[in-house]
Amino acid sequence: MSVKEIIDGCIKGNKNSQSLLYDKFAGKLYGISLRYIGKTAEAQDVLQDSMIKIFRNISKVKYTTEESFLSWMKRITVNTALNHIRDNFKNNKTESLFDNEYKSITEQEEYFSEYDELLEHINKESLFKMIQDLPDGYRTIFNLYAIENYSHKEIAEQLDVSVSTSKTQLFKARRILTAKINEILEKKLIMKVI
Repeated sequence: MSVKEIIDGCIKGNKNSQSLLYDKFAGKLYGISLRYIGKTAEAQDVLQDSMIKIFRNISKVKYTTEESFLSWMKRITVNTALNHIRDNFKNNKTESLFDNEYKSITEQEEYFSEYDELLEHINKESLFKMIQDLPDGYRTIFNLYAIENYSHKEIAEQLDVSVSTSKTQLFKARRILTAKINEILEKKLIMKVI
């Protein structure tokens, strides 16, 4: 059954088509949820909420290719994850999801340069785990900027923060990731010497 046929079935409310759609795309969408949320149970909740929104709005999507349809579902999942993060933040009544310590552009560029070089020496699974372990604010902005390709202006608008807050959170996320990658590489080097 083609994706177009599955979508048409979902529009008609066909349970089999809904099941096929879920089976085909849930893994990818769960990966996005987990990347933003960091905790498996909460990421599963975000996935379920995303799928409900997808099924409710599937008749509004203009299908052109499987890639464009997947992109539409990814946007829904990212927005659902961001809403989940915001709701948790409000419910926990913490002072701020983001810290606002600002670093100069020069300091940020030094870390970005080292970070970019180190990425070549780490596998995707290890990097994914490191991203999951970042504090919520850092992880959210890192995902939006580095993976979803949002600009700092778009992130600021999406999260209702300043552009400098977005830049600072990205800087701090990369600083943490750089330190963790260096730690792994040092351990590998020690193991080779032994």
